Amino acid sequence: MSGGVEDVRIWDCDLEKSLYGVQIKATKKRGGYVRSVHIRRCVLSRFLLCAVLYNDDGEGARTPPEFRDMVCEDVRFTGWAREYFEKEMHEVPCVDLSGFEQAEAENLSVLRCVVPENALIRLNHCRNVRVDVRETKVYEHDDFDPFLH
Repeated sequence: MSGGVEDVRIWDCDLEKSLYGVQIKATKKRGGYVRSVHIRRCVLSRFLLCAVLYNDDGEGARTPPEFRDMVCEDVRFTGWAREYFEKEMHEVPCVDLSGFEQAEAENLSVLRCVVPENALIRLNHCRNVRVDVRETKVYEHDDFDPFLH
C-alpha cells in the first residue's frame, strides 16, 4: 500500500486456519493510510495490525502511514496461527495492534469478542482503544457457535 485503503468490510468469514487471520500492515517509509475497517461475525486466529521492514524500497513519503477507525466485533479468536515458513500452529496474541511511534494507530475497537482463557492482547503505539472481550474454554471448531457461548 502506497496510497490508501478505506471502507473495508469483512463479515461471516472463517479464517481460523489461515496463516495470519486478518493482517493489516504497512512500512514506515510508504506513507498512506488504512482506515474504516469493519470485521464482524468471523472466526479468526488473530487480528494483526503492524509495521513491516520489507517492501520498503523507493523514495519515502513525507508522513508515516495512518491506521485508524477500525472495529472488530462479534468475533471468536482462536489465538493459534502459523508463521509463513512454519508447519506447526503455535499460540499468538489474539489481538496484536501496533501503530508507529510517529503516528499512533487510533480509534480501534474490539467489541463483544470471544478469546481463549489467558489470551494475550497486545497494544503498542495506539490511542483511543476500546476492548470488550470475554474468555471461554477452547472448543473444537465444529462444536462452537460464537453467538451462543
